[in-house]
Amino acid sequence: MFRKTCLFSGVIAITLFLFSCTDSSVYNNTLTIAPKGWFSNDKAVYDVKLDQTGTYSIYLNLRHTDDYKYSNIFFRMYVKNPDGKHQTVRIIEVKLAEKDGRWLGSGSGKLVARKVFLTDGIKFSQAGSYRIELEQYMRDDPLKEISDVGIELIKK
Repeated sequence: MFRKTCLFSGVIAITLFLFSCTDSSVYNNTLTIAPKGWFSNDKAVYDVKLDQTGTYSIYLNLRHTDDYKYSNIFFRMYVKNPDGKHQTVRIIEVKLAEKDGRWLGSGSGKLVARKVFLTDGIKFSQAGSYRIELEQYMRDDPLKEISDVGIELIKK
């Protein structure tokens, strides 16, 4: 009897998990940063093909080592329309650690992963290929101890 109850509960939990993932993510890509560091002129470039116009939220997926020497990171974010013109240029600060030095995000080993909401309500007014570029905007060049940087677009 106990075994049937556990099995039934497990099936219900898995079913709920599978059907609860209903976000409308339309793009998700992460790029690896070279071990020598992230140079400011080496932009992380994401070519995003959108079939639908609309308003989107952008999230940042970032991994850094626990040897990263700052509690934040600044980016310049460029969004180019399908015609190649700049739609948006923003400077964004992402907090990576608490004031007491504890990293925000989750980690295993020396790596810390953090998913951060970057911006809400970017309107893409025509279907086509957009280019989103992230440029590290810190004083260090190259910026060390950043291992991966990615973006995710979610349709609102």
